[in-house]
Amino acid sequence: MNTSSYHRYTKLLRFGLLALGILFVVVYVVVALLRIGYPFELEWIEGSGVDHVQRILDGTHLYVRPSIEFTPFLYTPLYFYVSAAVAKLIGIGFVPLRLVSFAASLGSLAIIHNMVKRETGSLYAAWLAGGTFAATFRIGGAWFDIARPDMLFVFFALLAIYTIRFYDVWWAYVLAGIFISLSFLTKQTALIIAVPIALYCVIINWRRAVLFIGTTAIIIGGSTWLLDRIHNGWYRFYVFEVPSEHYILKARYIFFWINDLLHPLPVVCVVAIMYLLLRIFGLARREGIFYLLMAMGMIGAAWSGRLHSGGYLNTLLPAYAFISILFGVAFYHVVGYFQGQPPGGQDEASALSVFLLYFVCTVQMAGLLYNPARQIPTRADREAGWQLVNMMKGIDGEVYLPAHGFLPTYAGKKPYAHVTAVHDLLRGKDMELKAMMIEELKEAIHQKRFKAIFIDKDEFIVELSKDYRLVGRVFSDYQAFWPVTGLEIRPEFLFVPKEDATTQE
Repeated sequence: MNTSSYHRYTKLLRFGLLALGILFVVVYVVVALLRIGYPFELEWIEGSGVDHVQRILDGTHLYVRPSIEFTPFLYTPLYFYVSAAVAKLIGIGFVPLRLVSFAASLGSLAIIHNMVKRETGSLYAAWLAGGTFAATFRIGGAWFDIARPDMLFVFFALLAIYTIRFYDVWWAYVLAGIFISLSFLTKQTALIIAVPIALYCVIINWRRAVLFIGTTAIIIGGSTWLLDRIHNGWYRFYVFEVPSEHYILKARYIFFWINDLLHPLPVVCVVAIMYLLLRIFGLARREGIFYLLMAMGMIGAAWSGRLHSGGYLNTLLPAYAFISILFGVAFYHVVGYFQGQPPGGQDEASALSVFLLYFVCTVQMAGLLYNPARQIPTRADREAGWQLVNMMKGIDGEVYLPAHGFLPTYAGKKPYAHVTAVHDLLRGKDMELKAMMIEELKEAIHQKRFKAIFIDKDEFIVELSKDYRLVGRVFSDYQAFWPVTGLEIRPEFLFVPKEDATTQE
């Protein structure tokens, strides 16, 4: 092909690449709107998040001594309080929490778009960056809009980074400190992001850096002291002590970089790395230092979360968000470089280089396509969910559904501590608390406190068989009521106390 042919095909690829990016944004928004009102769990831990919000609305502390009645998640509390404020207006359920996450995801997309637009002056690069982040929806666990705190945490972190990058005035350092503190109060992983931001502030203006560091220290330190005091020491226990005792998956030291980043996003990562190196060792060194440090923070936060046992794909969201920014900025500069070679016009080699860049980026983006229908619960899922609720309603007494929070509330029953929160505690080193939790659960089962127990896995059948009898499976439809993301489990087996078994059959 000659130069004009390369130009013609590059225009087609340019349009196709942008169309793919916009398509990913549109598809995500449609998926989120179609499932935001789904009355059951999109992911198996969502229901317990609603239980946390209900406690706030009831005026009850979140961080309390663990028990089978309630054991909190190992998160800082802001997401639950923001969701409680929304629930106060529209009512309790999954919708308030998902609305907060959905709004935070749109806010994150807007920050990514605006950051690249301000950095490059190119609407094309800005839409490409936003589209790239939207394209990571599925490989990031389809997590943008679910009732979990991750997206609000990413939103506040991006706000802090955006503020530090574009506003070199004293109040911006204070505002960035507030934003990163809010990110910490949503998920404590933000501490990893705060450190490189502070380092960058020291490098560019050490006097004003005091404002960022001071604001962050006062809010995080003050809130930690106050919340710990309010909760009689349990806040610090759950937020800091228990997570620090979880074991690290050493295989993910390398797995993260290869399987989580390079494998799904090879072109994006290579272009971003090349851009960073050119900026750091080129004339725009300050810009290069900024993006290098912010990448260390956002990717480091993702790496840290992925290393911990139980770290699911949602831990990758901060990395994907910032890599998308890097990609948008890098793409603009790389294309601009080749389009200006040689000075005075493009030769065939430069035209070929631009064509190949658009081609590999288009292939990369197309490789992230997913079936959106698989992310949306079906009518059969809803029917199976209400079948479960009606089953619980028909039981005279309390039910125990340890792996699914809030669902018993639909049946007028009391929800109990989620098995994940209990498991987090049992992975810790406090032997006294662990023994207490195990003994409390054994006693409740031995005394047949629950008139029905719904469990997800058959590995617990032997443990229950002494005092409870297996009635049968919960669902007749094998395809229904599976969560669309996260661990694929659902209530499978129904147990009742042995003397009551005949009345339940």
